[in-house]
Parts: sequence; C-alpha cells; structure tokens
Amino acid sequence: MNTSGCFEKARFDPLMKMLFGQGLNGLRGNKWALHRKIANQAFSIERIKSWVPEIVASVTKMVEKWEDIRGEREEIEVEVHKDLHDLSADVISRTAFGSSYEEGKRIFALQDQQMRLFAEDMRSVYLLGFRLITRHVSMILAETLRLYPPVVMLVREAAKDVKIGSLEIPAKTQLLLALAAAHHDTDIWGEDANDFNPLRFQEKHIASLFPFGLGPRNCVAQNLAMFEAKIVLAMILQQYTFVVSPTYVHSPMLFISLRPQYGAHILFTRISKY
Repeated sequence: MNTSGCFEKARFDPLMKMLFGQGLNGLRGNKWALHRKIANQAFSIERIKSWVPEIVASVTKMVEKWEDIRGEREEIEVEVHKDLHDLSADVISRTAFGSSYEEGKRIFALQDQQMRLFAEDMRSVYLLGFRLITRHVSMILAETLRLYPPVVMLVREAAKDVKIGSLEIPAKTQLLLALAAAHHDTDIWGEDANDFNPLRFQEKHIASLFPFGLGPRNCVAQNLAMFEAKIVLAMILQQYTFVVSPTYVHSPMLFISLRPQYGAHILFTRISKY
C-alpha cells in the first residue's frame, strides 16, 4: 500500500518549536524534503564508515578515563548513562562539526538546560495527564531498543484524506503512534514480550520495530547511532566484563527521550591480559 505523502509531522506547539527550532524534526513539506536530502548525504553509510577512527578515539578517551579511576583496583563502578551521553556528544562533535565535546560543552550544557526548562513547562502547561559479533553486539541492540525505545511516541498528521484498509482518516487528523505499546504487544512478540530475548530477532520484524521511526521521516542519524553503539560495545568488551551494580535502581523516565531516572550504574572488571 502506497501512502507516501499522506502523512506529515504534526505541527509543533510554541514550546516545542522553541526547543527544536527549524531542524528536520520541525520542518514540513518541500522545505523538509530539501533539508532531509542534504542530511541524508551527510549521514550516508560511506561517510559514517570514514568516521570510525573518530568514534574509536572518543571511546578510547572514555576507557582511559575509567582506567585512571580504576588505578590498581580490579573493579570499578561507573554511572554509564552520563559517560555514554558525553561520549555521543563527543562523537557528533568530532564527526559532524570537526570539534570535540570539550570545545562544545558550553553549547551542550545550554541544550541540556533548555531541555529541562522545556520539560518543566510541558508538565505545567501543555501536558494534561499525558559476522557473528555484529549479527549478535545487532540482535542485542534491537532487543534493547524494543524494550526501551529512545522515543516512546510519535505524532503524525494526515496531510490529506487517506484510506488505509477499511480505515478512513480525514485530513488534519493527528495520529499518536505508541512505540512502547507496539514494542510490548504480545500478539506481535509473543507471551515473553516483556522479557529480554535478543534471539527473537533471528526472525524478521520489519514494521513491528521502529525505535527510530519508519518511512521517509525516520531518524536521519540512525545508521550513525548503530555504528557507534557497536563500536562502543566491541571496545569495552575487549577490556572489561561488566554486570549491573547492586546500587542500580530500575526506573525509566521520559525526559524528551527515555532515560534512567537514577542513572545506570555498572560494575566493570578489568580482563587480565596475561
């Protein structure tokens, strides 16, 4: 079924427009198509492959920091959510902007502050109750993103009257696509839908898993995100074994994106080289 052009990104309210500006997330129509075409070229697979040395350099710097903290101890506890957040910021700074996290940390700090102000305003004003390793370091990531997608809901607006199967959708209708609900649907994933089971991705789940969205408005940087995650895991696993710390408190919270409310505390044990 071809519904291309039938659905648009829903219009931002004033607060969201202030937060996201005139980026891809807020543009519509021909203006979005032009900017998306430019962004697609910036995040092509070949270009992302050329960024691998920069990603490796960023991960190396993070691991070296862990080693400085570890000293002579065999095991250390790391709150990895913050470190991985800083790592992602460093990678995007190096690759897309030719800079580094340190050089751009004032901008990142301002972005974080703006997100917090936006979240507070939304709650008070607008929300009214609302290769073996590669194949596997892929199945594990897919299952993680299924259980905890970065965004739990997408909003789309019908650009014109459209019929999908027997469902008639009038123009201007806004559709709320609940990723979390779809990703935990037992009719799709089976009775173990709430369990962590990467082996389920030995089978294809093309349209049932969409942590980066689907269609032409999917996340332009999803290939970079997956490349980066695989490199990070591969480099960490070369040097450490790790388990969840007893101090970790499982409490996912929505703060623009889904994140651990009390951090993600992991115990890392250095792998002996001898």
